[in-house]
Amino acid sequence: MLSYANTVKNNELAGKVTFTKTDLNRSRETQAAGLCQNIRTEATANLAALATYAVTAADLTDLAQKIAAYESALAKPADVLFNDTASTENIDLEFVEFDNILNNRMDTLIPKFAAHSPAFVSDYKNARIIVDSGGGGPSPTPPTPPTPPPA
Repeated sequence: MLSYANTVKNNELAGKVTFTKTDLNRSRETQAAGLCQNIRTEATANLAALATYAVTAADLTDLAQKIAAYESALAKPADVLFNDTASTENIDLEFVEFDNILNNRMDTLIPKFAAHSPAFVSDYKNARIIVDSGGGGPSPTPPTPPTPPPA
C-alpha cells in the first residue's frame, strides 16, 4: 500500500499507511488492530489500482478475517481483572495442594529409593528442610530504657 501511495505521490494516503513492524509491535494491543484496519480500508478503496501490486480482494478478505480473529483474542479489561482476582484467590489453595503432594505422596515414596540411590534420598531430604531467612521486615526498635531516678 505504501509503495502505491509513494508511486502516485499521494502523501495523505502514505501518511495513513506508513508504519513499520516495530511500530506495530510497540503499539498497544488495541491499537494494532486499528492500524491494520486502516491499511485494509485504504487498500479496499484503492483495490483496482493495487492489482499491479498483486493485491486482490481475497487478500483483503483474508486480512479482515485475521484482524477479527486478533480482536476476538484480545482480553477485555474486565476479563483481565476477573482473571487476576481469581488467580490471586486460588494461590492459597494451590499451596495447600502442593504441600499435600509433598507431604502425603512424595515423602512417602522417598524411602523406596534409599537402597538404589542414597544420594538422591539425601539430596531430597536436604531440599525439604525449610530455612527461615527472617525476611519478614525490619526488627522492631527496642524500647528506650527508663531514666534512672536522681540520686
